[in-house]
Amino acid sequence: MRQADKAAEDAVTNAENLGFGPGTPILYDVESFSSSGESTALSFLSEWTTKLHAVGYDSGVYSSESTGITDLIDNINSYTMPDVIDFANGNGTNSTSDSGIPSGDWINHQRIHQFAGDVSETYGGVTLSVDQNVMDVATSVSSSSVYSDGSGGRVAAGVHEDGRVEVFTVTPSGGIENKYETSADGAWSGWNSYAGSS
Repeated sequence: MRQADKAAEDAVTNAENLGFGPGTPILYDVESFSSSGESTALSFLSEWTTKLHAVGYDSGVYSSESTGITDLIDNINSYTMPDVIDFANGNGTNSTSDSGIPSGDWINHQRIHQFAGDVSETYGGVTLSVDQNVMDVATSVSSSSVYSDGSGGRVAAGVHEDGRVEVFTVTPSGGIENKYETSADGAWSGWNSYAGSS
């Protein structure tokens, strides 16, 4: 599937340009989709993972638990599965455990949970509407290839449906920071810092 290969190639190029080495998980943001798109989405995500693995990167998928993640679970033996899942379930539970995901699936530090959306939080006098996430993700990145924001934090990168890249880092002090492409021409935001659980 050429589209998936191209998306993975672009993601790796962006990751390399930002200093993210092999072993970094790169997540594809597939959002929610109808049941009629299940086969197409799963084929795309399977090829996305296969291509990333071929060049030494880990793969991940962000989607609604009720659609994309459930489809992955229901077809876990039929497609190449991502290394990391980022499931959107706005249940307000700050945990990567979830009754909708079998306890034996993605259990080796392979989960991110978006547990709340559009929450107003204020940092440095600026109020932002943010999604809240809890991460339990280990990477196979070697210490020599870990990107840092200057404080030595490890990172993960994601790709939005429109091709923009977003990166996250958990700092040694337990904070969370992210930055993202603000447009398709490669312009980037500055680092945004968030308090809360890592």
